[in-house]
Amino acid sequence: MSDKPIAMLVAALVVAPICSVCILGPAVIAGFFAGWFGWVGDLSALQMIALGVAAAALVLGISRYRHSRKTDAISAASESHL
Repeated sequence: MSDKPIAMLVAALVVAPICSVCILGPAVIAGFFAGWFGWVGDLSALQMIALGVAAAALVLGISRYRHSRKTDAISAASESHL
């Protein structure tokens, strides 16, 4: 292996910020909007947490419902070909 050890460090310095933006970007944007909606709606921190939990549960429920419908459609299609 003829690569110099400094090349790995430079690559890590370039890749780490890109990864952190991709991973933390949605959390920062969601935090900004949550703070803004809390300020506009004059909600307390506990109310904002409850609203976030309710929104997450709604998204999770919709996601599971859509996934189960897709799975049912796939299994029905495979049974019709038999």
